[in-house]
Amino acid sequence: MIVCNNGPTQPSGPPQVSLKELYDSTVYNGWVPDSGSQYVAYDTVTIFNEINGAAQPYVEAGLVTFTLKHLENTNLSCLIWMMNLGTSAKAVALFHTTIVKYNASTAVPTFGSSDASYAVQAGGNINVYAHFNQFYFELDLTGYDNVSDSIKDAQYFLTKYKAIIG
Repeated sequence: MIVCNNGPTQPSGPPQVSLKELYDSTVYNGWVPDSGSQYVAYDTVTIFNEINGAAQPYVEAGLVTFTLKHLENTNLSCLIWMMNLGTSAKAVALFHTTIVKYNASTAVPTFGSSDASYAVQAGGNINVYAHFNQFYFELDLTGYDNVSDSIKDAQYFLTKYKAIIG
């Protein structure tokens, strides 16, 4: 009997990234966390402490963990909701449900409308919805005078997260 060992077995599928890594690992041009920002992971029970009235749809979608990151840049603000839903299928399903609910049918440039879409709010503010692998994101970009600037920042954030996730 011959036994060959070619080294450690590599996991199949995309590399696994944690919400903590996503929260910590991105560098933002001119963007800084607000003074009270710190990483906190919420699960299906504790998420209700953070977003009480809005938590149920995320729990029903299969939420595993959730965190918030609030960034500021002069008079601009970006609140990023990051969720691990455990599977890509669950992230896609939540994405499609959300974009229909909020009529967010415009694709973020460089991403297809099936990966990242946005809805325009007052002024140049936008709400962005995206998914990459098992992760689902919502970005609320406020303080903008025009949509083109908020879209550029959304592209920047999403490109960074997609690169980290793989």
